[in-house]
Amino acid sequence: MIRLNKFEFLSPSSLHEATKFLSSSNGNTKILAGGTDVIVGMKQGIVQPQNILWLGKINELEQITFSREGGMKIGAMCTLSEIEKNENVQKYFPSVIDAVKSIASPQIRNRATIGGNLCLNTRCFYYDQSDFWRNSLGSCLKYGNGICHAAPELSHCTAVFSSDLAPLLIALDANAELHSSQSILKIPLSRLYNDDGKNHVSLFQSEILSSVSIPFNEKIKSAHGKIRARNSIDFAMANVGVAISFNQKNMCEKANIVVGAVSSSPIIADNVAQKLVGENITEKLIEEVAKEISSLIHPIPNIDGAVSYRKKMVRVLVKRALKKIETYQ
Repeated sequence: MIRLNKFEFLSPSSLHEATKFLSSSNGNTKILAGGTDVIVGMKQGIVQPQNILWLGKINELEQITFSREGGMKIGAMCTLSEIEKNENVQKYFPSVIDAVKSIASPQIRNRATIGGNLCLNTRCFYYDQSDFWRNSLGSCLKYGNGICHAAPELSHCTAVFSSDLAPLLIALDANAELHSSQSILKIPLSRLYNDDGKNHVSLFQSEILSSVSIPFNEKIKSAHGKIRARNSIDFAMANVGVAISFNQKNMCEKANIVVGAVSSSPIIADNVAQKLVGENITEKLIEEVAKEISSLIHPIPNIDGAVSYRKKMVRVLVKRALKKIETYQ
């Protein structure tokens, strides 16, 4: 049995109480939601916090609301299973259901939360090992200092961000609500991430991701795609989120394509997606866009799947997602 190091467990009953503690702590505090990522990391010695701040008693983080004017708002502590079963999500955002169902297993989805998935730790063969294994190899940029063992020529950590919800929600123009001890800030979800495997989430010490909101637009059609070694449990080797709005003539008015699990942050392919705007979505155009997006992707060899395979599968996933949306017209 792998034992956890000693830590102080805190369970605030309000966001104010939680952010107040974070602002006064020494920074060695981990936020605990469902625990399916953090607890595993603690057992591996990847994270060894002095304090664990559990958000399970904060009721306002467990709400899912919908209106046509305000869109869908999902509290950060809502489990993936709760999202999967929500009738409004099923009716208005079926692609989100597809993405949720692709995550891990039903047992894990019963515990894992949307906030935890959006703040998922990055992964790397050279880091996600025992403390003894890491020390025998030598330090890496994510563990503290040294070099990136996966890409020694680079000066930043290349650990991969594998969230399945982030690419799709970014494509859907979702916003993140951040609570701190001093303010409430609403930002585009895309701004939450940095292309640095060690510091990939842009949260200040006293900030908590409290909810995600997705604007509602009847003209937008969306799709999610994912490739992994097995169709259960495994993290993605690549995933995509696509959202397109059409006018009355079935021509594309706006297109967002986001690729995940190939870098330390989701890759937003805005320039390529613009080629769809003002056009009818044809087989030829789908092929061109998918090929060009694949050419922009340069995975690092630090997770499952050969680099060439993951790059090829990005092309396949973009094609599949666009063809799925094409059938909605």
